Amino acid sequence: MKNGQKQLNWSQANETRLVTKCRYIIEVINRIFKQQFEALKETQNSMLSHIFDDYRIAASLINGFFSERISDKEDVEEIAQNMKKKLKLRNDMEKYFELRLTSSQNLFTKIEEYYQLERAFGYLFKHFSANEDYEFLVSNNLENDE
Repeated sequence: MKNGQKQLNWSQANETRLVTKCRYIIEVINRIFKQQFEALKETQNSMLSHIFDDYRIAASLINGFFSERISDKEDVEEIAQNMKKKLKLRNDMEKYFELRLTSSQNLFTKIEEYYQLERAFGYLFKHFSANEDYEFLVSNNLENDE
C-alpha cells in the first residue's frame, strides 16, 4: 500500500486474493510434505544430489493418498478460469465506502411524517420511471435518531 493509504483499491484487492489463494494451496502441500515425510523437514547440503527425486516421490504419494486435503483438486481449471475472469471485475462497494468515509454527515435522513413518506414515494416513482441507473441506499437503523 502507498503511504497514507488505509485500504487497497479494487484491483489491488483482487490481485491479493488471487495470490492468497495460490499461496494457500502451496502452503498446504508444503505442510503435508513436512508433516508426513520426516526427511523433508530440513534440507541439508548432503541431500542436494537426490532432493529433487525425494520430492517427486513424496509428491506422488501425496497425490495418491492425501487428495482429500486438497478439496479443489477436481475443479482446478474451472476455479482458475473464474479467478482470472474476476481479477478485472471492479467492486462497486469501494465507491460506497469511500463516500461513507469522506462524508461527515449521515447519508440517511429520518422520515417521520406522512407527507415526507408521500414525497419519498413520488421521488422514487419519478426516478424509477426514468429508466436510468440510480443507486438507492436503505437504512435498517430504525432505533437511533441519527
